[in-house]
Amino acid sequence: MTEKDKLMAIDRAFAKMSEEVSAAAAYFHFLSDDALHLPDQGDPVLGNGSIADSLKSLGPDQILTWEPQDGYSAALGDLGYTWGFYEIKDKFSDNIISRGKYLNIWRKENDGSWKVFVDIGNTSPFDSSGGE
Repeated sequence: MTEKDKLMAIDRAFAKMSEEVSAAAAYFHFLSDDALHLPDQGDPVLGNGSIADSLKSLGPDQILTWEPQDGYSAALGDLGYTWGFYEIKDKFSDNIISRGKYLNIWRKENDGSWKVFVDIGNTSPFDSSGGE
């Protein structure tokens, strides 16, 4: 398995935890302590705990899901990125509240684990009734 394959698998595990537990818990688990979050239409958020706290604003009725589309790992195997599409859905109706694209920049930590140290997302225009 290549480092890119590992990053894609880790990003999918990150997304699964967001859907099954919560976005805040998933971000707290998969982001480095010194992570930077650059949200759409919001101020930068620095630090794992602050980022996780900011995601609690989604509330218990909303689920953040995503699917990585592709990625890259640097030749040294210590940096990489994944990108894909995300949706925020109503937990009970599955109605889409927001959707967009994201870029996660990953860094291999001293213990050999991969952690996101930069998370960037921005919304895509869409018609919430189902059309684009």
